[in-house]
Amino acid sequence: MVHGVLPAALRRRVRSTLTVVSLLAMVVALAIWIPRLAAAETKGKTPTAPPGAGPVGRPLPASALPNHGYPAGQRAPVVPPATAAGGNARRLTVGQWAAVRKPGTVRPADGPPPATGGATKVLARPGFALDDTSLVVYFDAADPGVSGWASWLVTVFDPDTQAAQDSKPLAPEDAALCQVPRKHCRTFGSADGWSLVDGHGYFVTITVTLKDGTQAVSDPSGIAKARATETPPAVPAGQAAGCTCANMLAPAAVAQAVRGSGVQTGTGGFTTSSTDLRMAGFGVPFQAVRAYSSTNTTAGTLGLGWA
Repeated sequence: MVHGVLPAALRRRVRSTLTVVSLLAMVVALAIWIPRLAAAETKGKTPTAPPGAGPVGRPLPASALPNHGYPAGQRAPVVPPATAAGGNARRLTVGQWAAVRKPGTVRPADGPPPATGGATKVLARPGFALDDTSLVVYFDAADPGVSGWASWLVTVFDPDTQAAQDSKPLAPEDAALCQVPRKHCRTFGSADGWSLVDGHGYFVTITVTLKDGTQAVSDPSGIAKARATETPPAVPAGQAAGCTCANMLAPAAVAQAVRGSGVQTGTGGFTTSSTDLRMAGFGVPFQAVRAYSSTNTTAGTLGLGWA
């Protein structure tokens, strides 16, 4: 009897199709249930991160060291040390003045190359020596620093009268440390023989004699105006001491207070604060605030006096 019986070739094709369908169903089932079983097995366990390589110790870059601040309890000089003039101001000849590099000028391409070593980044600013008319000069020293210097002097130029005045020769250790805005600093005042006029503009250069006998003349500073200052009057006793009145809630005179731009009248300390980041949120808002006090001698990560 052959009726009702599938041909052998057709039966083989049907069996092959059923086998493929069964395998596909198994693969789909495994793909669905294996992740579920794995999730059920790890449910309730805290994932642990693999250990990393650990911190790497790296020294500060050389550019960060000069402005790293002072040790605890040590501060930069309020007024940079005074510098004595080496003589009176002298009027330069036309040829001498033409040879002086002026602020803002560019070295000619066919001229002599800049000297190596010596003072760099010379910066002149109005001085703040009390009861005097002064300039203050900040500068850096090219590698290897002032240890490679034999001596140095500063020349102050008056662009209006074409006059120049030199300091006395200075030793390398006379390059006082200020750290900011440059590593070294000095003050030049009328009391030390300098011919300076209040409000008049000047520029300076620094000539360094290196230990090998060669000289390096710095680029000129920008123009800075000399400044005359006076000793401020004494703080009244009522502001220099606390309240001595019987009722602190109703004082008869104003005692210590913070006046102007954050200056404490009793101590002279200056305080200020700055908000670097503020984020709104529910409850207590987040904000990052740093505060400065001139009476804080700590050199922290934010700088001298900052916390």
